[in-house]
Amino acid sequence: LDVGTGEQCAIWHGHIAPDLLAEEVYAVGLWYRDALCCVESNNHGLTTITELRHLGYPKMFRRRQLNSVTNTIGQEFGWKTTRTSKPLMIDDLSSALRNFELTIYDRHTLAELRTFVRNDRGGMSGSPYDDRVMALALANQMRKYAHEPEYVAETDDYWTVDWFARLATDA
Repeated sequence: LDVGTGEQCAIWHGHIAPDLLAEEVYAVGLWYRDALCCVESNNHGLTTITELRHLGYPKMFRRRQLNSVTNTIGQEFGWKTTRTSKPLMIDDLSSALRNFELTIYDRHTLAELRTFVRNDRGGMSGSPYDDRVMALALANQMRKYAHEPEYVAETDDYWTVDWFARLATDA
């Protein structure tokens, strides 16, 4: 998602090994100028996070965590989806969609959003899948943590040597 506009800029969907997914995330993140990357730290996501760290991806989401044993604050990579954090993600996504803060172009994401429901016991899921909904909810959460510069000077040097040099050195 674009941080400022809420527009859906890219989507990746498929079945792939977690370490290979890290390579895809790395490439897409670099394409979008070191975009803030967040991977769920549940299950196989830990493998993806570990590989992204080995690849040296520069902007990965980290959350501060209090270690109750040592009473120190540490950082953990990734988003932990729990019974507490999932309703927060979905409620924030629902609010953003209701308030027209997001623009979704992918028809498969829209189809999953239409089937996503809460059951009588408070559980949430889509029929038959909800992977895209959860990815969108996570991306929407990252809009709180990502930032874009307030002012960017306009430069009219498209396809010049300066333009290529800037692309190579921009962080």
